[in-house]
Amino acid sequence: MGVKVSKNKKFTHQRIIKYVPPPIRSVLQISDVFDNLLDPDIPNLVKLKTHLEGEGRMGHDLVIKIISMIDKILLKEPNVLKIESPVTIVGDVHGQFYDLLTILSLGGHPDQSNYLFMGDFVDRGVFSFECVCYLYAIKVRYPHKIYLLRGNHESRHLTKFFTFRDECLLKANEEIYQKFMNSFDYLPIAAVVDSKFFCVHGGLSPSFSLVSELEKEDRFKEIPKYGVLCDLTWSDPIDNSELIDKEEKSSLESVSGLENFFLHNSIRGCSFFYTKNAIERFLKENNLISVIRAHQVQREGISLSSCFLVDPVTSQSIGFPSLINIFSAPNYCDVYKNKGAIIKYSDDKFSIKMFNAAEHPFVLPNFQNAFTWSLPFIFEKFSDLVLAIFNQISDEEADDKEFFFNSTENKRIRFPILAKLKKLSECRENVKKSTNLNRSELRLGSLTPNKMLRRKSSDAERELLSDLENKGVQSFEDADNLESLQYKIVNSDDEIKENI
Repeated sequence: MGVKVSKNKKFTHQRIIKYVPPPIRSVLQISDVFDNLLDPDIPNLVKLKTHLEGEGRMGHDLVIKIISMIDKILLKEPNVLKIESPVTIVGDVHGQFYDLLTILSLGGHPDQSNYLFMGDFVDRGVFSFECVCYLYAIKVRYPHKIYLLRGNHESRHLTKFFTFRDECLLKANEEIYQKFMNSFDYLPIAAVVDSKFFCVHGGLSPSFSLVSELEKEDRFKEIPKYGVLCDLTWSDPIDNSELIDKEEKSSLESVSGLENFFLHNSIRGCSFFYTKNAIERFLKENNLISVIRAHQVQREGISLSSCFLVDPVTSQSIGFPSLINIFSAPNYCDVYKNKGAIIKYSDDKFSIKMFNAAEHPFVLPNFQNAFTWSLPFIFEKFSDLVLAIFNQISDEEADDKEFFFNSTENKRIRFPILAKLKKLSECRENVKKSTNLNRSELRLGSLTPNKMLRRKSSDAERELLSDLENKGVQSFEDADNLESLQYKIVNSDDEIKENI
């Protein structure tokens, strides 16, 4: 293929990837998917999967039909689902459609096992539209085998700041985006598996103690900036409360004893951290064994709490972790280099399946087309060429000051040219900023902020954002810091939240 001439460079004489299959050009219609003459309400999942896997688009009427069918199913489901094993428990998917196909392959056919997806199907990944359409279609086909919970990204607020709204406008329209948002309002907010495991996207809240209290919660709305629904989708566990600043801890001292259980979540910019004490108290009061949640990227796809619940009768450790974090989007945002994981639970046994990221078609940051993205680079090279041409003068001309400064004719010709070259140089500097931004966006993958996120950040946040972008993502920690900053920017924007 080529000859390696240095540690960092390769020169090739042939294309490294000789063939890339073109996207499917046909648009999938209702008659293509709902083609069962005996039962016209059963979708053809094989045909839909094949079409979406080949980057084919769906007709608007088909998408609307699937959403309307899922709405009717979700409206009948309770706030807290009661699920029996065997079950495959899945964490965040985040628009990584080709990894979703891996998950479904590892988890097995819905005929043999239930599925519980714990939210965050959309945003970040560039195939969120495909993910939610396919999951909805599976739910329509197997309404009592596939269960979907709401995550913090299933909201109007986050999908506008991240990628899902832009993706919907590219692949569908505003009407379909709004229909998706309405359907997200109908998603259940928690689940209990075999009366033992409390499953939720984010975690616990100081606003409720018993699982039964959640049945009274009004879930059919946008996720608010505080309260039970916010905490269920946004809160995070913390290993050691001493790591939190004393200032944050003192802000809760007005509520007796609360600082031992919940602390303000400074990383997310909203909701709470919940401590091991909070988890232990919640499990005891609800006679549960463990909390299983998603929401946070894990290096190995899964992490188990070191806090083990003690049987109040025997005072012996039950031997099962009180908290399990599961994350199912490997190489999250194309930069984290983490593994994905799912849990298969059957016959009182847990089987953890870890997997690496699947290859997927390349998409430019923020869904730019190749021509728009390339224009700054073309103009930069063109201006370099023009400036180089005009900078070429002979040695005799360079030494002949009389030729440059005393010749009236030359002054008349050269001054307008010099003014134009100066303007061209100024334009080139502005274009160079665009090319540098495009290069940094390639390094950031799906962590690239969109225009709305950039516009709503403060000067200090924008400067820090720029520093992180220029540095690039060198490690798991770099990616985590950039994502945390973006969440702070989003959740500090009260004006946007109040207007939703």
